[in-house]
Amino acid sequence: MKPLWLILVAAMAACSQSENQAVSSAAVVPAASAATTSSTPVALTTENRTFFKQEGCLAAGDKRCFNMDIQYLHTNHAWINEHLLADMRLLWLSAEELANNQTDSKQLATEYLAKKQQELKEWFSPDAETTLSQHYQQKIKDQRGKIVSVATKTEEYEGGARGTFYTRYLNFDMQAQKRLQLSDIREPNTTPALVQKLTALYRQSEKFKDTGMTEAEITQFIEQDWAEDIQKTFANPNSFYFTQKGVVFSFSPNEIGPSIMGEIELLLPYTEAQGLLKTEWLNP
Repeated sequence: MKPLWLILVAAMAACSQSENQAVSSAAVVPAASAATTSSTPVALTTENRTFFKQEGCLAAGDKRCFNMDIQYLHTNHAWINEHLLADMRLLWLSAEELANNQTDSKQLATEYLAKKQQELKEWFSPDAETTLSQHYQQKIKDQRGKIVSVATKTEEYEGGARGTFYTRYLNFDMQAQKRLQLSDIREPNTTPALVQKLTALYRQSEKFKDTGMTEAEITQFIEQDWAEDIQKTFANPNSFYFTQKGVVFSFSPNEIGPSIMGEIELLLPYTEAQGLLKTEWLNP
């Protein structure tokens, strides 16, 4: 299917790792210094809350289990809370369903749990030691002046060799009171240039170091094996966050490379983003 997978998998298998995040109590996000922003920071208070949590097996002595732990952020800004809760609902709804589905979120979570418990009964015998899971957490990534970036981390295991994990980033303009999309920060008619720039950054990515792949093999990987996925994803990369050095674009496993590569982040320095990003966002 993608012939260079085997090279990449063999080189990176020993480097695979997992990460766990601890859930903290209430916190106040510090404001960015005057040296890094020209905007007056807006005070943001956050509290980590548990929305839904259940751990256990189907019955006493039954080895078929399902663990569910859904954590979310509650802030002192109602409009941000609406976006954060909407993102959480994407665990159980598609993007198309989100706008029109009015089902209570607790009911959605309960129905999902019941579905997975039924799948455990149908797919596994009672003596099969199997634990399926769904974990979700929101946390502040950074605040730079008027921009607040939130990371949403999802880990799911539904059986098989490995589970799925991915991180999405939500960015909020505190002054305009809106969630930022890529279209808000990029210059119009820059898709080809953005694809070209991200492709160049990908070619130099840490993910390709220590794999043993030659320059020719990396070129084949980017320009042939994964070309369609890369071109499509780089044309509209909507998961990103702001840092002191530039904008970081984040890609989930299997978006622009096989899952063994894990999550991939590409830093677009502000110094290299002129003409791609609107002037306002070159160093917010």
